Amino acid sequence: MLRPQIHTIYCDDIIHDVNGKESYIGAYSTELIIPVFPAILPKLMIVLRVPYSEDDPIRAINISVLKDSDVLQVIDLNEEKLPRPKGISSTQLLIFEIVFSPLQLDAPCIIKVNVKLDEEEYEGQSLQILKAPTKQ
Repeated sequence: MLRPQIHTIYCDDIIHDVNGKESYIGAYSTELIIPVFPAILPKLMIVLRVPYSEDDPIRAINISVLKDSDVLQVIDLNEEKLPRPKGISSTQLLIFEIVFSPLQLDAPCIIKVNVKLDEEEYEGQSLQILKAPTKQ
């Protein structure tokens, strides 16, 4: 089995166009800077894209979203409950959109996504939430 790359996008919102186009609004790279803590984000979305080979289908997936060591959400799907893949070639794509609305942030932290495909574990890109430097 080829080791899949787990693609993770953190953003404020997603617009789904009628022609199949997706627009990510307020996409973050690796950091989100907050002026003051505690803070509440009205919405944080995580888009998780999991490519795999049609020759080696996924039979089970477990997705854990963590804020530091605290589990925010777990998605656990077996073969019958997996969404239909998106792709027309031998490479297939599972897409998950995970929404936190609102998201309480008491202090700087790291949001990360862990994915278990069958028995293999992978880690998606993390988002570091930092406090803005104070002006002197």
